[in-house]
Amino acid sequence: QWQTGDMIVPRQGVPVNGDWDNQLIAGVDTGKYFLFVPSDWEAVFGSSPTTGIYNVVQLRNSEVIWQGQIYIWNYAGSRPEIGIPDGFEQGRRHPGDVSAPGQWQTGDMIVPRQGVPVNGDWDNQLIAGVDTGKYFLFVPSDWEAVFGSSPTTGIYNVVQLRNSEVIWQGQIYIWIYAGSRPELGVPDGFESGRRHPGDVSAPGQWQTGDMIVPQ
Repeated sequence: QWQTGDMIVPRQGVPVNGDWDNQLIAGVDTGKYFLFVPSDWEAVFGSSPTTGIYNVVQLRNSEVIWQGQIYIWNYAGSRPEIGIPDGFEQGRRHPGDVSAPGQWQTGDMIVPRQGVPVNGDWDNQLIAGVDTGKYFLFVPSDWEAVFGSSPTTGIYNVVQLRNSEVIWQGQIYIWIYAGSRPELGVPDGFESGRRHPGDVSAPGQWQTGDMIVPQ
């Protein structure tokens, strides 16, 4: 895994300012909310920030101190009534009842929380008609790297990410065949899944590049 001359560098992320007190909240709440620069977010996440929920890892001095969901607000301008200076946006841990003062410090970094990449451009050959995006394919080794154990047939509670943004969370059902299933159209090295129960699954729910993380 390592060779002489390999280099180790800190993992880069979105730097935040945690030394900030939200002026709409009574009392002092420094470190409950954070400020960030949208261009920093875009450089790390690959797209401009939009108001919503994201799955992230929080780093301090290059060490992981927390991972989970955050909620960010994108006002696209200063909000003096809140105390947000021009050029910054704000966020906090999500949901609100898990956020508290002191959680964020200036210099902390936010990076996307990695998940199991899926292929949604797949039509289950056992289902009549076109159902692209109703089922997804994934590589078992990717699953094990994220969930910590090999996947087994059954129900899992997960979060579905698209461009690092949470678009859905709930139960999925995965099938482990441990080999190709040409009658289904599952290629060798892949397994399949869908939302659970079956009556809540529908075409178009999954896109190639979506990520699955544990809920």
